[in-house]
Amino acid sequence: MAGKQERIVELFENLVPSQGKADSVAGELVRAANRIGYRYMNDGDMVGVDYGNETCNAPARYIKKHSSTEIGKMIDGLWGWCGLGSSYGMLVDEMCQAVANYVDTTPSLREEPTEDMWEHTMDEDYNWGTEDEENCW
Repeated sequence: MAGKQERIVELFENLVPSQGKADSVAGELVRAANRIGYRYMNDGDMVGVDYGNETCNAPARYIKKHSSTEIGKMIDGLWGWCGLGSSYGMLVDEMCQAVANYVDTTPSLREEPTEDMWEHTMDEDYNWGTEDEENCW
């Protein structure tokens, strides 16, 4: 998440505590977007695919619930991705940029209290198969 991700990193440093959830929707959106980007860049996890079900699905649901329709569509595009990994990475970059822009242009999000993104975990996030093909849409 280098280059284009400078703004999301700056927001993360300003809005997300060193441990636990953020105090505001703005901070938790940034934390969730950063989580999805970090898991992909460091471990190859993808939303809705294998171990990504456990590590990325709840943050993706949080973003979809608390952001714009446009960002929600980006999350839908990431879910269960089975295309080329580099294309997935580009979509993650675009989603992170969109979240940063949304936080920047919606200042009320910084005052709005929030729940933890991990409260959006569902039972099926832990019932994933062992083969990528089983989880592709």
